[in-house]
Amino acid sequence: MDSREQEKYLAEIVQLTEAMLDDAVRDDWDAVTTKQLQRDDSIKIFFQRPLTLDVEIVAARIRAVLAMDEQILSLGRQYQQGLRREQQTFSRGRNAIKAYAEIKP
Repeated sequence: MDSREQEKYLAEIVQLTEAMLDDAVRDDWDAVTTKQLQRDDSIKIFFQRPLTLDVEIVAARIRAVLAMDEQILSLGRQYQQGLRREQQTFSRGRNAIKAYAEIKP
């Protein structure tokens, strides 16, 4: 793989990560997962051969991707916590209805 191809895959990795972050902000986790699978393929292809690009450029972009990944993970944790709260509220409501139904007049 020549430098031009490596640059293309590296740019694609960054672009997919940016798109994943945008999707995470919108709570579109199905889209995040789809793009993550695409990105994983690009990462595998990118690292199949020795690098011909400047190592500092590659390192800077990898750091940027890792920083975005951290933001995505943080948003994912927040989303999970929201789902847990909703589940707890639903369970409390279900238990209240069940208790109310068991009351004999």
